[in-house]
Amino acid sequence: MELEAHELADFLSNLDKGWLGLSVTMPLKDEARRLADEVDPATQLSGAANTILLDRGQVLGFNTDVYGAMKAVEATPKPRPNRAAILGGGASSRSVLLALSRLGATEIVLLNRSRRGLEALSRLAEDIGIALTFAGLDSEEPEVDLAVSTLPGNIGLVREFSRSFRSSTPLVDLAYEPAPAPLTESWESAGGTVVSGLEMLVHQALAQIRIFMYGDPLRPLDRESRVLAAMKLAAV
Repeated sequence: MELEAHELADFLSNLDKGWLGLSVTMPLKDEARRLADEVDPATQLSGAANTILLDRGQVLGFNTDVYGAMKAVEATPKPRPNRAAILGGGASSRSVLLALSRLGATEIVLLNRSRRGLEALSRLAEDIGIALTFAGLDSEEPEVDLAVSTLPGNIGLVREFSRSFRSSTPLVDLAYEPAPAPLTESWESAGGTVVSGLEMLVHQALAQIRIFMYGDPLRPLDRESRVLAAMKLAAV
């Protein structure tokens, strides 16, 4: 169901008791956080909720994007990066920043067109003790263990990284439409390692199912390995 952010409150108030909750995407994540009576720590820090649980008249907000981003990074050859690059400064970058922090990263280089709109990301980095450095998209290539792109796949290739950077730096490309995304194609042409955004998508959705079933994003489902395998097959 397509909604604008200002329509979410009325939509929630008109749901019947058959609804367990909602999975929400942009542009609803910030509004979902605002409407929630209680939120989990990931939502509190990021300011964005992608999951709403309706529980005995309460609206509970969760952010499973952080968990999904963690699982995507863990699927790379650098599952515990110390220094990483994030491409793009949109809402998803906050969840990625949190995910990298939870995996042990202490330094993040943000590659973005401009500094405009990055106040929330800078505050988050300060709150969680991450050293965040801003660099333009056309700046010198950073020395990092890993790169995560939060850029939409439909905007084309925003810059060309050197072959040596692409071949030696694993990439998590959160864009999965169109497939393959231009950045993924560029990385693979240099023999680099790429983890698709589908990895994040499936794992954040698995955490959402845990919430709808148990109210807990960390409690595994019964026969969860089979559930996850079926979800990955459906996402391909």
